Amino acid sequence: MDENDRIKVLFGAKLRSIRDAQKLSLKKADAQSDLDSSNIFKYESGQRDPQLTTIIKLALALKVHPKELFDIDFGIDFTEGPK
Repeated sequence: MDENDRIKVLFGAKLRSIRDAQKLSLKKADAQSDLDSSNIFKYESGQRDPQLTTIIKLALALKVHPKELFDIDFGIDFTEGPK
């Protein structure tokens, strides 16, 4: 798995953990976000890379600040810059 795929999987896991903690079904998240449940599933499983507008829609549906979706240990030292 390359670095981009790993990041998508970590983001998706965070998204799903927040949704699960709120006991929010995919169908209900679908209705609250104006996104198709199949696409939400793809974000949660790391199959799709969400755009910024999608992240905002997801955060609104989950009633969290978008930065909470990025509260993830990516295992990257951001002070080193790109490799």
